[in-house]
Amino acid sequence: MQKSGAGQRGGSSVTPPSVVSGGDPYGRGKGVGQALIHAKQVMESHGMLRDMWNAMLYLKQQYPTKIQSVEWFTFESGFCKDLEPELIALTPYKDDDETVDTKTRHWLYLDVDRKVPRGVFVARLRVGFKTVFIVEIQRRTRQKQDDVGVTKESEEAFKGLAFILDEEPTLEKVLVTLLSEIRAVRGVIRNITGEISGKALTFSHKSSGSDEISCQAAAVNALGKMGIRLD
Repeated sequence: MQKSGAGQRGGSSVTPPSVVSGGDPYGRGKGVGQALIHAKQVMESHGMLRDMWNAMLYLKQQYPTKIQSVEWFTFESGFCKDLEPELIALTPYKDDDETVDTKTRHWLYLDVDRKVPRGVFVARLRVGFKTVFIVEIQRRTRQKQDDVGVTKESEEAFKGLAFILDEEPTLEKVLVTLLSEIRAVRGVIRNITGEISGKALTFSHKSSGSDEISCQAAAVNALGKMGIRLD
């Protein structure tokens, strides 16, 4: 999918990628500062990431006086209101990095054979006086049997991450570290919430019988973790 025209983009500016990466290692491990922040990936037309984005837009529509804006973020595009979000591609490990095991090296790819890296979706919601960031990891599709033995297509299960920063201008630096750590823990982000300077908690994607759109309860849950009630 191609994104919408630039006329819908927000006016927020961010530090240019060349300055953000800079070669300076943030966090732990080799090549942390070498995040592949120039690579653009487009979100699939279906799946958890798409459902979460749609749910955020739906909540803004339902609570226009409480949610001032919903935007997605990449280092290249900054904060955007385009209806077609882009993802930030995770950086593949160097072939000569002997500190990385095969399982971790392969996890990083959405398609291992074609060497297509997973993407990470970053959204920003301004709710009252709070600015909440939500991070989701791109999932691989897989075949799964339900309780009666019927095989259906599903996705890997990962928790989402919601956080509020002590100082918003540190977002780029936080993301460079976070993207590297996500690789190291193979998407188990509850192990890295302590890396964020501010309030950071994981959230699940359980549905609710009152949902009017997929992932509505998950988006509400994410905001609730940050102390935000919409009703």
